[in-house]
Amino acid sequence: MEKIIGMKYDDFKAACQKCTICYDAGIRYPNAFPLFMQKSPINTDILFIFETPNWEDTFIDSRRYLTLGPGTGPTGEFFWELFIKDLRLDINKFLFFTNSVLCLPSINNNRKYEVTSKHINYCSKWLKYIIDTFQPKIVCSIGAKALKATANIEEHNKCKNKLSDIVAEHFLWYGRILYPLFHMGLQARYWRSAELQRSDWRKLRELYNNI
Repeated sequence: MEKIIGMKYDDFKAACQKCTICYDAGIRYPNAFPLFMQKSPINTDILFIFETPNWEDTFIDSRRYLTLGPGTGPTGEFFWELFIKDLRLDINKFLFFTNSVLCLPSINNNRKYEVTSKHINYCSKWLKYIIDTFQPKIVCSIGAKALKATANIEEHNKCKNKLSDIVAEHFLWYGRILYPLFHMGLQARYWRSAELQRSDWRKLRELYNNI
């Protein structure tokens, strides 16, 4: 099974690497390219959807793949901690994640790599591809923009709510469970504390146990 998943993941990467939609529209950072997990996933029961790659992962030669975990900044380090201590699954076996936008967006006037509705719309075909191919039982959107990306796959009205009102509530969506989470960055922890986020992840483990 692991070999089959790896082969399918290689096919997914190869298909995405041929995509030129954002490049043709001029909304992708020059020379940016889609980023993926460094290794193929082993277990695809839970898919985590983040927002977009960062500059370092895209252009530092020793990276050029999606990074999470120790030494990758506050977001990745807190994600790693939540996964190990609160979700309590083997991260080497169960880690499966992607972005709502696979390539680094062009920089805007505020010197930010902002994800827009256009990016999300253009990249939704690849999010649908990965969900249809690997059939996760639970899809966890990380932040409001990732949640918005899921609505492109199958419409839902959850984006009309404040994320704080629906975080850690599970919904039937696209033949599986949608479980919205807050971003793990330092700024997001101002709106949803680290302790509350730990509780959200413990609830995710309970949900996983019951499906």
